[in-house]
Amino acid sequence: MISINCKTVESIRKAPPGSPVRGTYDRDAGVGSVVTVDVDPPQSFVHAVIGRIDQADIDFPLAIEREGDAITVRDQERGALSVKIVSEDDFYARNPFDGEVRESLRNRRILVVGQGSIGSVLTIALARAGVGHVVGSDPDDLEVHNCMRHALSTEYIGWNKATAMAQWMKTGCPECVFIPVPRDLFSGNRSALKRILDEHKPHAVVAVTDAKGANTLSQMAAIYAGAAYFAMGCFNNAIEGEVFIRLPESPVAPDDPVGYACYEELHPPGKGERRATQYDYSTDLPGRYAGEPALGHLINHKVYLAATILVDMLLFDSPSSTAAADATRAHLSRGAQYVRIGGPYLTSGGVKAVELTKPWQVKWTRIRAHNDCAICGNGTDVARGLFPMDEIAPDLDEEEWDL
Repeated sequence: MISINCKTVESIRKAPPGSPVRGTYDRDAGVGSVVTVDVDPPQSFVHAVIGRIDQADIDFPLAIEREGDAITVRDQERGALSVKIVSEDDFYARNPFDGEVRESLRNRRILVVGQGSIGSVLTIALARAGVGHVVGSDPDDLEVHNCMRHALSTEYIGWNKATAMAQWMKTGCPECVFIPVPRDLFSGNRSALKRILDEHKPHAVVAVTDAKGANTLSQMAAIYAGAAYFAMGCFNNAIEGEVFIRLPESPVAPDDPVGYACYEELHPPGKGERRATQYDYSTDLPGRYAGEPALGHLINHKVYLAATILVDMLLFDSPSSTAAADATRAHLSRGAQYVRIGGPYLTSGGVKAVELTKPWQVKWTRIRAHNDCAICGNGTDVARGLFPMDEIAPDLDEEEWDL
């Protein structure tokens, strides 16, 4: 049995004769999966070449043949193998969303800044929920100590995190278009960031980094793009998590004219990490992993709750809403924009002991904005701060991305 995703089938039908087909194949078991056609070689560098379209006399285990719309896969003995075309309906067969909701999510474009332990899990959660387009950025490589909590396994050690996620998504979530950006979007020349915002036009900018400055700049990028802003973080060994949301047009509570706050109201610059303690999971210093062996699972718990909120937020203007989206809309319409996941988490006198009270609760809170907030000013001011004139010159070594 050879599985071929319906998108790959279309690529096979359009590809010129002789195009390599990549995938996996177990000759003894007679099973495999055709992953991609090599029409874009830089994106196809993990899975082995298992055949070539319309070429039978080759030294590979499989040959892919076309006749009209029909596709035949043959092994070396020229025997035809059964082919299963995997459709999007098959992938989402047990997803409760109806067609209109799925179509709405399929058309959403998200920029995720950070593909680490939180960003990788969040990206996969969004893709599996049905979000159709994700741009994921990260300048760092996957190291072995990351793998205890990262969505990717040790086979990707040494890879850039964004590039590795792109490769994994081809088989793990093939219906989602994932565009890797293996660089820091905010350091030095920001022409790559400007290009993504101008050409990709994201509906939401999602910040999942440990750098509060990068998260603030991500909010500015969201304001510049007219997109929603969504920040998510874990702390205290992932016993606690937080979500911060800012919509393009922030509603105000009926009894209070003060609108949504900015991210800097939650994490003012120069004041350090909010509630950072000796239990902070994000440090690599010895002795700081304080007694929670299931760290990755705790992170995943927080991230999947955050992903649910984000997906519900993306469905606000869907023709067919959901009960959860309606509940999320109700929270935001009354001015709530900060979600605390878990806690309170109490420590005493430096002793490594904790007391948990309702550790899985989710609490929505409102953060009041300053009326003279510089970031929440007009788009021109935000653009000037985000893209100084000396930083938007063409990037001489800029990679080409299919946006």
